[in-house]
Amino acid sequence: MIKNELLGKWGVYMNEQVLMNTLTSIDKDTDNMCPEIDKVFRAFHLTDPSRTQLVIVGQDPYPQKGVATGILFGNKEGTKSEDLSPSLKVLKECILHPEISSYRPSDEARFDPTLESWVSQGILMINSALTVKVNSPGSHQAAWREFTDTFIRMFSSDRTDVIWLFFGAQAASFIPAVQNAACILKCEHPAYFARSNTRMTDDPFARINRFMKENMGTEFKWLLPEYDEEETDDLPF
Repeated sequence: MIKNELLGKWGVYMNEQVLMNTLTSIDKDTDNMCPEIDKVFRAFHLTDPSRTQLVIVGQDPYPQKGVATGILFGNKEGTKSEDLSPSLKVLKECILHPEISSYRPSDEARFDPTLESWVSQGILMINSALTVKVNSPGSHQAAWREFTDTFIRMFSSDRTDVIWLFFGAQAASFIPAVQNAACILKCEHPAYFARSNTRMTDDPFARINRFMKENMGTEFKWLLPEYDEEETDDLPF
């Protein structure tokens, strides 16, 4: 079945006809959309549903050609701090800024712009619309709505111990689809703060870790691990 081919292990949480309807809706734009067709379902292929502890839902991919990676908010590996997408800059500052969290500004070098280090910890990071026409934000939201609603309903019916975080009004409109959850959080989309050149007034990452610590005895690592002093001899400098 095509849902298993495109979604891997996540295929059990999708209706075949819903997926086909979605693909038909965006078919005319496949040569002019973000991300590239081979990255559309990348977030699903990098995570395992049995290990997923947190689902983060955003709006739609970066509409600039060649920027979206298939991971919500992620940029390409090696992207310099000054070149990060505006939304990712806001998230980075939220995590690093000492007035909002406990991290030190000196931790900046440990921030992973791809966000794949988050994904590897059992975080599914998706937009509510997995594609967008180049330079046309929101253009595929209607096409993906049934897909996203179906996925959230089916996955949250099966997994009752997952934390859900929704960024922005578009993502939050899917909250009614969540059937069961360990915790549901919502906050403003980082693009809002990027446009107004302000810091996030809420720290969802600290809230998630507090919940994780209190209820599961663990927490997510939002920064890459530090090198041990004993390992420095092996570093390439």
